[in-house]
Amino acid sequence: MIGGIPLPSTLPRHPAEAFRAANGMANPADRRIVVDEVGLRYAKIGPVRLRTIHQPLFAVRDASISLCGVRAYLRATSDGAMVAPTEFFASVAPTDRQSTYGLLARLHMENRLNAGVDDPRELDCWIGIDNGAGIDAADDQIDICAEIAGDDVERTVCELMNCDALTGMEINRLADRAHAHGMRVCIDALGSANEAARDVGADIVKMRGSTFRNLARVRKAADLIAIFIEGWRNRDVSVLVEGIETRSHLVTALDAGATHVQGFLLGTPKLAGTIIDDQMRGVIDLLYGDGDLARLAT
Repeated sequence: MIGGIPLPSTLPRHPAEAFRAANGMANPADRRIVVDEVGLRYAKIGPVRLRTIHQPLFAVRDASISLCGVRAYLRATSDGAMVAPTEFFASVAPTDRQSTYGLLARLHMENRLNAGVDDPRELDCWIGIDNGAGIDAADDQIDICAEIAGDDVERTVCELMNCDALTGMEINRLADRAHAHGMRVCIDALGSANEAARDVGADIVKMRGSTFRNLARVRKAADLIAIFIEGWRNRDVSVLVEGIETRSHLVTALDAGATHVQGFLLGTPKLAGTIIDDQMRGVIDLLYGDGDLARLAT
């Protein structure tokens, strides 16, 4: 995902204004993708280093949960200090944003083969398509993903970000472009994007972790999760439930019929290249066994 996620760190953070003043990011002359000594790629934009973080995604199949893909997120650092992605993007001049988003799409796609499993080509690669620089920039990101994916386009999922900021026509435009390349499309099917999602023919819809956890707290509200998922599965659309952090979350998502699950209980985000446990786990063992995941659950 190009937007990034919060990660625990003891490193200091630059306040946004100090970061922009100190690093002069308005027109960075140095912007490129670099291959490090172990073959991993990172983007260098001025003084900032941008790396791909992978979080595993799991498919629910019968009584088992198995690794099916990785979702790409962004980690930014400057002089050894963590930089919030929002601070980084705020420091990029508007005229440079389209090329910056494109560079990050290229970075994440090239790092898809550095997912920490024996055969990364067997995994789906989820890439966030961000419209923060406008709809044309989002078009460019989709084209870059298709170009780099090559024969692996069917393994690429374009996750349309910030759908609430798009019109139904714009969502359709991006989805049609991704489908034309042979890639799949995931959108957030809650909020204003919901009606557009029904017209787009999305392959996957997601329920955000914050929404899921809020509903899962209350038994009657939790029934809405099942209604939501059933409605989409009746349309042959897969449903990803995010935010699985406890055993009770997992039980709720599975009982509601989720086809895909993701969350810290199942796998935390790690730098591209970090080994991912790709062994299929039985749901019973996952919930009640003595394995690491059962110990992590509360």
